[in-house]
Amino acid sequence: MSQIAEIEDYDARLTRDLADRMIAGGVTTRWPRPPGPRRPDTYGMHPGAEIASITRYASEPMEDVALAGGHLYLDVMHAFLEGFRAMGAIEPEARIVEINGPIGLMRRRLRAWLLEERGRAQ
Repeated sequence: MSQIAEIEDYDARLTRDLADRMIAGGVTTRWPRPPGPRRPDTYGMHPGAEIASITRYASEPMEDVALAGGHLYLDVMHAFLEGFRAMGAIEPEARIVEINGPIGLMRRRLRAWLLEERGRAQ
């Protein structure tokens, strides 16, 4: 089953330091982290919760995944794949497509991937 989920708007630049911290935190660390003293009400969702929701808590694991973004984003996404597979949210043999490049090219490639997926679902 193919499902598309919208990503909420955000206003933060991904730096190497932040990418490394996200990778170290794994799929169960909430992002963004609060800027000041620990205030759990200011934490975002954690990637594991988002993927669990999309896959109906691993009852419908993903068989085809597109990773679209700049190099730092791809580093984080690749690191999270292992955790998502361990959760059962992504099939062990899932096809992983990497989309990277200038924004216009990424948009075209992502659109082509989505249309391909839609064609498979019909």
